[in-house]
Amino acid sequence: MPIRSDRIQTGIALMASVGLSACSNGGMVGGPCTYDTSRFTASVIELRDNVAEFEGPVGPFTMSYSELGEKPDKGDSLDFSLDLITSGTCTPEIYTVVRGEE
Repeated sequence: MPIRSDRIQTGIALMASVGLSACSNGGMVGGPCTYDTSRFTASVIELRDNVAEFEGPVGPFTMSYSELGEKPDKGDSLDFSLDLITSGTCTPEIYTVVRGEE
């Protein structure tokens, strides 16, 4: 039995509407989120290929040399800002280098 033209059109319309609904902007994934911000100083404890490892207030963390602005030496101390998530499902820890007076 051949497929009827109206069934094909209905199928195409259904697939198109499902496809378009998948493209709709449903807002921020995981948000909204809130953070507590703190400042701290950390020393470089290890240097690897393109990252420096530091010991932070909630454990070790790494940052690439490009995020730091240059390759530090082992033992160098840098000032950081830590945004630690308190609600929501966004990035749990966000480290930022603090440069100069901020």
